[in-house]
Amino acid sequence: MPVARLLEGHVNALSLIWRYGTPDQLREVAQSGSLLSVWNTEAAPGLQAERTPGGWA
Repeated sequence: MPVARLLEGHVNALSLIWRYGTPDQLREVAQSGSLLSVWNTEAAPGLQAERTPGGWA
């Protein structure tokens, strides 16, 4: 079950990027081979993603 939870976060993040990402974001994610996740702790005004030198924040 813990592995399934990790996979779920990765699949959710990919789904959000495919749905709302820009072409540049899609290309970068496809080429990076990164493991992604989604973490929700409180209500927010919408999807927010920021590219940092170490990855996405």
